[in-house]
Amino acid sequence: MKSLHYMAISVFFGKDDLDILPPPPPFPDETKKGIARMQIQQEPKRQKPLNKEKSGERGKEKILWKKILERKKKDEEIVNQRIKEIKKKFFDFLHELGLIKTEEEKKELQRQREEYKNVRKKIKKNAMEEAKKIRQDKGKIKTSKPITAKEAITPKIKLFFKKLFSGKEHTTNKGITKPEEVIKAEKEIQKAIEDMKNVKVKKASFMHRLFRKEKKKEEQELKSVEMPHVMPRIEDKKDKVMLIEANIYKARTALMEFKLEDSKKIYMSVIKIYNELEPKKKSKVYQDIKDLYYERKSAEKFAG
Repeated sequence: MKSLHYMAISVFFGKDDLDILPPPPPFPDETKKGIARMQIQQEPKRQKPLNKEKSGERGKEKILWKKILERKKKDEEIVNQRIKEIKKKFFDFLHELGLIKTEEEKKELQRQREEYKNVRKKIKKNAMEEAKKIRQDKGKIKTSKPITAKEAITPKIKLFFKKLFSGKEHTTNKGITKPEEVIKAEKEIQKAIEDMKNVKVKKASFMHRLFRKEKKKEEQELKSVEMPHVMPRIEDKKDKVMLIEANIYKARTALMEFKLEDSKKIYMSVIKIYNELEPKKKSKVYQDIKDLYYERKSAEKFAG
């Protein structure tokens, strides 16, 4: 089969052009069809004279570089699309763990903070009004000096933090009664704090369950899989199809910069990886490698 492929290529190229061959087709049945198709495609080229006009050469050169630019642009779009997909998967993973928030969640958190600030301002305002009322009613509370807003709000702040950390109720100074709005605001703050504590507990339990499941799954997989006698190389774990696509992109970039020798070396490494693939994977990159071969050969002829 390889000899047929070599004979087909030798029809269209000289001895100097046979140092590196285009990739063989991924499926053996396509070899004869490919040879016939190449003969039909190349037949008009044999009939053309060797000495072409300069205008025709320039037109072909423009078409060649246009084709290379289109291929390069297509490769860049594929790379950018894959980068976007990887970023999205990484964001979703962090969001599921609770380590990052979406814009809607950030807005909701900001709204809760503003609401908490407003409640605190309301408590302070009510406390100042209560202190003012106490100063006016001197007959009920006997004091040697007027009560300031700070003195009136201090017992309430102490009571609030005692409830927060100990959970026990403490009586205020005798003669001072809490307004209904202050009591309601304190209850709302206490409820918000308890909700925040419950959310933290839920997140902690979720993380614990998540890593416990992952650990059990890994242990089961390790038990069911036999360890190989020889550890595989790191290069074998990579996706060879993606590696070929990346090298094709590098080779075309080298052609754009007129680095023909670099492009040739990269092409040889691509062929080496291609020959190790199975037929199904070969079919994914066969056409791209074949196009790269003819682009490189055409560029070498124009440069020579």
